[in-house]
Amino acid sequence: MKKENDFPTWAENNRGVIFFAQAIEEMLFHHAHDSLKAPALNFPFLCVEMVLTIRRMFNEELRDKGYFPALFQELQTSFDTDKVAQSVFGSNFFALFSMKDENGNFITLTKNAYEKQHVNSDKFTKHVGKVCDLLSNEIMMNKYYNALVAEITNHVKSFDDSRADDLYALTRSFVTYLINTSYCQEFIYSLVSFFFFNKSKKNNNGLGQFEKFIAEFDYKPKQYKVIFPFDGKHADYLKKFKSITIADNTKEDGKAFFPCNSTIPNVQKVLIFELKKDGTVFNPFDAKQDALEYIKSFYSFVDYVCHDGTRFSPQSAIVVDLSNKKTYELNEPICPLRRGSERHNDIERRISEIFKHFEALGLKRVVGAMELHSSALVTNSMDNQLLNLWTIIEIMIPTEQPNGFAKINQFCNALTSVLTIKYLPSLFNQYFNDIKHHVLGSKATAKKTYLLKLLTLPDETDYKKLLTVINGNPLLVQRTKRYRKLFSDKQNILKLIESHKNRLNWHIRRIYRHRNLIAHNGSDNSSYKTIILQNLHFYVDTLIDTLFEYAPKNDPDIEHIFLSIQTDERLYLSLLKDTTPWDDKNFEKILCCL
Repeated sequence: MKKENDFPTWAENNRGVIFFAQAIEEMLFHHAHDSLKAPALNFPFLCVEMVLTIRRMFNEELRDKGYFPALFQELQTSFDTDKVAQSVFGSNFFALFSMKDENGNFITLTKNAYEKQHVNSDKFTKHVGKVCDLLSNEIMMNKYYNALVAEITNHVKSFDDSRADDLYALTRSFVTYLINTSYCQEFIYSLVSFFFFNKSKKNNNGLGQFEKFIAEFDYKPKQYKVIFPFDGKHADYLKKFKSITIADNTKEDGKAFFPCNSTIPNVQKVLIFELKKDGTVFNPFDAKQDALEYIKSFYSFVDYVCHDGTRFSPQSAIVVDLSNKKTYELNEPICPLRRGSERHNDIERRISEIFKHFEALGLKRVVGAMELHSSALVTNSMDNQLLNLWTIIEIMIPTEQPNGFAKINQFCNALTSVLTIKYLPSLFNQYFNDIKHHVLGSKATAKKTYLLKLLTLPDETDYKKLLTVINGNPLLVQRTKRYRKLFSDKQNILKLIESHKNRLNWHIRRIYRHRNLIAHNGSDNSSYKTIILQNLHFYVDTLIDTLFEYAPKNDPDIEHIFLSIQTDERLYLSLLKDTTPWDDKNFEKILCCL
């Protein structure tokens, strides 16, 4: 989360703009908490997901028709919480799927009728696919995007702390929309930094910066020139391709494209590739990637003929927008598996704990998981990364066959238990670190229990003091007020937990669908693959950390460990269902300290 020291001079008078910018920056920051990142899909792209899933089910690419009910439930929940979708498509979700009877009269589906009659109906499933296909066509998508931008603009211009939750939800949907329509995370993040947190820019017009930022996403394909450092190998062959030029490492003004430094020492030649694909490239990051893939494909043919193992993988590139001559200096993008929560700082202690307790989880099981995790980190293929990480889940979670639930149900049950008991503690720890970093300074000593009391117990005095201290940071104010509302009421926490469990269930099933597509079809080209890969990495790391935490407290049998985790989850949910308010003796149990 960006703090006040990072804000431009206009931030004080443009609270809505800076809140919007803070939110996007945090959602895309490579060490952001998993629950604070941009979601993989919003309502329009859940419609796209529904269309593709139904087609794959009936084409038998996905053999299990049980995918449909969970996806339909997710679609309904997304619609019911999306005010923009309701403004574009109407406020009644089930009315979207109305059908005419034999007399030509519309029959509006109800939730009860769907659950009783339609959940396993092939006819209804296909009808939903047709409706979702309509809802996700280009005209409808443009209507949704324009309405979303208009609503965000309205909230930004008339920002009020009491409506910050609404702007935050709209911003999440906006980022998700961009990621699913050809604007990569690195590009969006770079624009946020340039327009909102660039101290070298001398301006006092926050709304102007906001409008310029929005205008960058014009959905017009661009033509780019991509320049790579080049070692000269096979230059004679490369010159045969019309799109490729080999030149000296010197610009027209006499300066080097790539000055000699520790990263790129002594570059003599550059490889210039002109990318002029109509309708496919919208940003310089994708231009670089497309050029790289093209050149790599050429080298694969050279490797086939010469058998010399030629590789072309430059870390840096210069991309020029041919329409306006704007230049971007790009480094190697962050691997999706590196875009996760910060790992443990106390590495020595963690390694000691792991070596002490890993045998309790089964030597072969743990070593196998660790090797798969290592393989995922070193491979460049996101498909292989996803397969490796999912296999860890299959190794570490015991399942019952053939008389137990379907395997995916067993995986969901086990993972949601682990992630449920770790959800609030991880959110609070992230919030505590933000407060400590933004208010007290990174080296200050602060009590977590004191901060938790401010959010949990009814005393207003210190809570109001905290709001006064952080008033200059609108995103931190919004999060503080939200957590105060959540943490001070058990019923609100219970609703949050149940909602989180549902989202986890849907998302784990989505990852499993993509795992199956990769396993059976060889690849998966989903636009949000980087997001689900980051999510899966977070789930796997949390699973492994939790198993090591429980190992010394339990019988070595891993099934007993999972039973212990589920027992803690059950007791925690029972505590939340008890209507007795928090007091100064039990408030810490909010973080699963049972």
